[in-house]
Amino acid sequence: MHPALQPGVPFLVQSGDDLPPFVRRCSHRNLMGRAPSEKLGGPVSWTTPSQASLGHLLEVTHGVVSYGPWPFKVTLRAGWSEPFEYWPAMGFTAIDGSRVAIDVVHDHDLDDRTAMDFDRLLEEALDARGVRLVRMREIHLATDRKVVVAKQMARHVGTSVPAEDAERLRGLIGGHGGRMTLGAIRASGEDGPLRMAQACVLGMRRRLCLGVDVGGLEASTVSLCGVGGGAA
Repeated sequence: MHPALQPGVPFLVQSGDDLPPFVRRCSHRNLMGRAPSEKLGGPVSWTTPSQASLGHLLEVTHGVVSYGPWPFKVTLRAGWSEPFEYWPAMGFTAIDGSRVAIDVVHDHDLDDRTAMDFDRLLEEALDARGVRLVRMREIHLATDRKVVVAKQMARHVGTSVPAEDAERLRGLIGGHGGRMTLGAIRASGEDGPLRMAQACVLGMRRRLCLGVDVGGLEASTVSLCGVGGGAA
């Protein structure tokens, strides 16, 4: 546990060095990577591996309209402390207009977070701004098979999708009840691999709905949104 967080003693911030490591880390943002995004129509950057993993998942999720790292700065006060600033790792705007913050929790920070009653403070501060809080364990995110598959989908960013190709692809999917696996699209003809890449791109653009399957890329699905089990 951080030395400033002793049981039964109010948490008093006197300097940035007195803040627990998980609070300080969100203020130090050395760029780790940048990637193009079909959904955002431009590049997205990240400063932690967890943000990169979340970015891949949010990129291929139909119900996510936009997303980004370090989105919602909040000012918190723990006990009798001076206020301090905190940023959840990622945030997104959903199809219904709601805003969601994702806070990634590392196991080695659990004691400090508990001593500060941090999760309650953060949830109340975000709720006051009309933002819903979702917590994710870093260890679960790092081992999530869906992250691997979403990253494979995202590798097709930049694939050209002419209007006539998009219509042809929609017709193909419609002819199969409105839903196909990406493996079936790949096997649909000589241009199957291109069609599969285009399906991924149209999913990221929210023109089609992607379904990430832990069985792998080819087991994952693409559907006409609202048809064959696709999201509306």
